[in-house]
Parts: sequence; structure tokens; C-alpha cells
Amino acid sequence: MATRVLVTLSGDSDPERVVHALRDLGPATVHAPAPELPGVAVAEVDDDAVESFVHDARSIEGVSVAEVDTLSSTQRAEPQSSGPRSAEPSDTSPGWSSTS
Repeated sequence: MATRVLVTLSGDSDPERVVHALRDLGPATVHAPAPELPGVAVAEVDDDAVESFVHDARSIEGVSVAEVDTLSSTQRAEPQSSGPRSAEPSDTSPGWSSTS
């Protein structure tokens, strides 16, 4: 499985050069900064290589931050629902009764 790593580029960096340097570190993929988020590259890194990738990415000239995308990690950890959910919430407070 792969983990997303967000790499924030410093304002004076050359995005093309930084992306090339990130690719040299060996992640599964590196997505160059997109127009809607111009200062951030996204790398997909094998789980067993995340720690070393983040450490090495931080040492690249033009990188200001490299960190695991905690939002994608949290989303991946949530269990998948196997069936439809009840439309009514259950009340587990003591003394509650539907007949009172």
C-alpha cells in the first residue's frame, strides 16, 4: 500500500527541478504542483519507505515542508460499511423508553 506525502515548495524554488529530485528518491508516483495548488507536489510512497522519503525530501533545495498527508491516512483507516445504515439514531441513554 502507498502513503501520500505532501511536499510544499518554497516560494523561490523551481518546481520542475524539485519534482525531478523527488522522483529520484524512488516514490511510486510524484504529481507536480497543480494550478489550483501551485506550491505543493504530491508523492505516493510505499509504506515501508515513507520515513526515509520524508527525511530525504526535506533536504532537497526548494522544499520547505514534506509530511505525510494525515487526511488521506485517516480516510484509509476508516472501516468500510457493509450495509445500509439505519435512518434513525439509537439512544443508549439510561431510562429512555419509546413507550413513555
